[in-house]
Amino acid sequence: MLIEKANQTDQLKILNLEGRIFHDMEIKLLDEFQLLEAYYLASQEDRHTRYHFSKALVARDNQKVVGVLFGYPGKDEFTFDHTLQKILAKKYKQNRIVFPDRESFDNEWYIDSISVAEDFRGLGIGTELLKAARKTAIQEGELLLGLNVDFRNTRALKLYRSFGFRIISDLMISEHKYHHMQFQLT
Repeated sequence: MLIEKANQTDQLKILNLEGRIFHDMEIKLLDEFQLLEAYYLASQEDRHTRYHFSKALVARDNQKVVGVLFGYPGKDEFTFDHTLQKILAKKYKQNRIVFPDRESFDNEWYIDSISVAEDFRGLGIGTELLKAARKTAIQEGELLLGLNVDFRNTRALKLYRSFGFRIISDLMISEHKYHHMQFQLT
């Protein structure tokens, strides 16, 4: 298993892995396929898109992308998705904001999402992606990792706690309750 930064040729693969999370979040704006297509188009135009390959770490098994982690400095979150929203308005006649809720804190390197292909779950890929995120955040001078976990996702909550994350607050994102967790890097 190889963990590395994603490249441009990975863009569609990593968005397809992300699609499972869109489904779980029950984003009622568009169906998952249309939202993935809109994110793909936005990522081709603008690197300041939340799910642009430049914000992704991937797990590869024999060159196949089997896991992805999207992360970035929390202070950058407000700059994302302007191009996505323009595409949604023009192509899909949809003017609602996809992610109206703030997810991150300014003082953390935020793990937006982790997704592992179904056939590869339970093999430690999530843990390896978290280790790579920790290393990336330290290289970028950050002091904290942050993430959100759905109250109902007890398996992920267990993983994050075993890694050393602590719950610091609760919040609502897209009508779902989440724990916001942080991990001190230094």
